[in-house]
Amino acid sequence: MQKQRARTVLGKDAYDAIGKAANESRPKPWTPESVQFVHQGARRMLEFFFQTNVGGPVSFGFPIDWIDELKGARLADLKTARLSPSHTAIIVDGVDAFISVEGLFRDFATRSPSVKALMVHTFAATGGKTTSDAKKRASAENGRKGGRPAKKRQEHAVASGKAKR
Repeated sequence: MQKQRARTVLGKDAYDAIGKAANESRPKPWTPESVQFVHQGARRMLEFFFQTNVGGPVSFGFPIDWIDELKGARLADLKTARLSPSHTAIIVDGVDAFISVEGLFRDFATRSPSVKALMVHTFAATGGKTTSDAKKRASAENGRKGGRPAKKRQEHAVASGKAKR
């Protein structure tokens, strides 16, 4: 006779505690902090918020119609959208689906070159604003030397017609 294991049902407090512990140990810097369903007129989308170390959060919104698992979801269900405790999946009450955040972003990046370009531009611009002590020291040193050196434009000899024959 096989012994039955006791089933544990997690309450909201326990679920939130697990999420907090997972959130504190997240290794990926661009894991979303939160997700929110936005409904404005005919526009229905999931908006993801990423915390940056420069100037506050960055957000991306994706139309619900682009997410196959959510196309038939009811409005009341979409309003329950949230991230899993590890912030790697989207949970929507009433929808029986596992929606990977990473997979969703990868799908959108490959779906449209303009979406990929926008994502790359936004994250790169945010990262480019990051300052460090090393950058501050290098900038101060360049300033003492008269500022950033002018770029030297090299003209290609063959293209300009100045090539020696």
